[in-house]
Amino acid sequence: MTAKTVGFIGLGKMGGAMAHNLLTKAAPDLNVYDAYPAAMQRLTDAGATPCSSPADLAAKCDVIFMCLPFAPEVRAAVFGADGIKSAARDGLTIIDTTTLDRSDAIAIGAELDAAGIGYWDCPVSGAPHRAEKGTLTVMFGGTPEAFAAARPYLDTFGEDVVHTGPLGCGQAMKAINNIVYNVNIAAICEALPLAMAVGLDPEVTARVMTTASARSFASEYFVPRMM
Repeated sequence: MTAKTVGFIGLGKMGGAMAHNLLTKAAPDLNVYDAYPAAMQRLTDAGATPCSSPADLAAKCDVIFMCLPFAPEVRAAVFGADGIKSAARDGLTIIDTTTLDRSDAIAIGAELDAAGIGYWDCPVSGAPHRAEKGTLTVMFGGTPEAFAAARPYLDTFGEDVVHTGPLGCGQAMKAINNIVYNVNIAAICEALPLAMAVGLDPEVTARVMTTASARSFASEYFVPRMM
């Protein structure tokens, strides 16, 4: 995908930061679109080209990244009246960093493949502060060839960039990661009241749970806020 025209749809806290890294590191002619025009301001101020719709963006691009809330927003951006499919160039590739159900990613990919459009799932993890720093964990689901072609772009916002397998495997990996994360949160919610009930000092408890073997991203993020 080197030397292709690149676009990005969905410029919220995650997508906006990822798009900014793409713009400054690999795609100086980046085209951008968001349903909320104000969300494009940071990118256009940095030199990106604003587009009026997903179709407008698709008409200019060979590679499109998306970072949207849920499957309905993805389907609207791709299949809507002013969607990507209506104006796609030959050989267009979509790399979707939205977190979806695995079944949704596979279904969208099959519909686009029938139209001659490449689609790969590529969810990310790490929260907005890591998106800003370009240190996300990136989980690509697609062919080895597609992963190799996408890698220079993925490296602009990812520190740990992994090929998880064929289409749908990125979403499966993200789901497994989130299961473990949520189990950690549930355990913290049970353990902290127990610590208080037996008389442990809240500050000492917080220190131990964020430095000892209980330490995790969940404890580092939630325990200080709970305390």
